[in-house]
Amino acid sequence: MSATTVPQKTSQQAFSRKVAGLVDQKAPGTAAESASAVREGLPYEALETLSHALGLTQEVLTRVLGASERTLQRRRRSGCLSPSESDRLWRIDHVYHLALEAFDGKTDAARAWLTAPKQALGGDTPIEHLDTEPGARMVEQMLATIEHMMPA
Repeated sequence: MSATTVPQKTSQQAFSRKVAGLVDQKAPGTAAESASAVREGLPYEALETLSHALGLTQEVLTRVLGASERTLQRRRRSGCLSPSESDRLWRIDHVYHLALEAFDGKTDAARAWLTAPKQALGGDTPIEHLDTEPGARMVEQMLATIEHMMPA
């Protein structure tokens, strides 16, 4: 491993922990605690951090979260997402972490895979498929296949 790879990987791990911490800020423990935090509404800062990490456009964010640009402006002012928006943000974060695992913690590879159109998804990106539960399951299955097919 080169000298530049170690700090970059450490930096990526720190960033991943920050995103996960923001999403799970109210409930850093069990699934029940995460569900409770989602029901209360996740902080808007988690949305900004995750969208920046993935390089998501406003158009993609509004589609996946099921919220208009105006609604997201109101959420920015209030500092908190609605439960349904929080649920979708949690889903994006969850799939992002699955992608990081599938690509051995390589942030750039995970981001590129999540944001590139896939023929198996009808030309949509995996991120765009996270607006529904069946779409999310398809993306999770694709990531599981990648993870199991890549050599250790």
